[in-house]
Amino acid sequence: MNALLTMLLLSQVPYDIEGEVVQVVKGAPFAVVMQGDADLYFWQVPKGLTAIEQGKRLQVTKAAAGEHKIRVKIISIDWAAKKVSQTDQVIAIRVGVQPDPEPDDPPPVPPGPVPPDRFDNVGQQAAQWAASLKSKALAGKLAQTWQGVADELERGQIASIGQAVAAIKERNNSVLTQQADRAEWQGWGAKVNQVWSKHWPLDRSGVVEFYRAVAGGLQNVK
Repeated sequence: MNALLTMLLLSQVPYDIEGEVVQVVKGAPFAVVMQGDADLYFWQVPKGLTAIEQGKRLQVTKAAAGEHKIRVKIISIDWAAKKVSQTDQVIAIRVGVQPDPEPDDPPPVPPGPVPPDRFDNVGQQAAQWAASLKSKALAGKLAQTWQGVADELERGQIASIGQAVAAIKERNNSVLTQQADRAEWQGWGAKVNQVWSKHWPLDRSGVVEFYRAVAGGLQNVK
């Protein structure tokens, strides 16, 4: 054989995959069949595959899910010309249907216009007052405070209106950690309190409705 190795020709040999294929092989059994006719085929089967070598055909009988790389060395001999050509080829096969990619998250829905409310449209006013503040970027976090207290009061997690008022103050202060921001929002809060006082007294459901109106306004601050 060494006397025949006068020339080494490297080329790519086309091949077919036999089996139930949808961009990938669904599972064993399947076969890899090299096209054309060569003299020798040396298959290297990776772990995860069990296969039977049948010349230019590799019959895979068992296959673990995932990607596998099958290597094959193909030898063609031209006896008349005393010439040998060799091709080393790697065949990547994925076993198992891949799940559809997760859909992208839908784009966030921009807040709509603040709806009117029965408290002199305090939601609309709260949005307007907050929009002029230097620290208006905090409006979203403060909206969560007002909405959260409203929800907890409605569910009974906050026992009384007095406790709800105290929770609003405490949670707002936890958002407004900078003195300048707190002073600016105190002016906003004074205006909201004026509307509150105008409609006081309110029962529990009324307070929930008022707080949610303010939260809705803050959510729309741009």
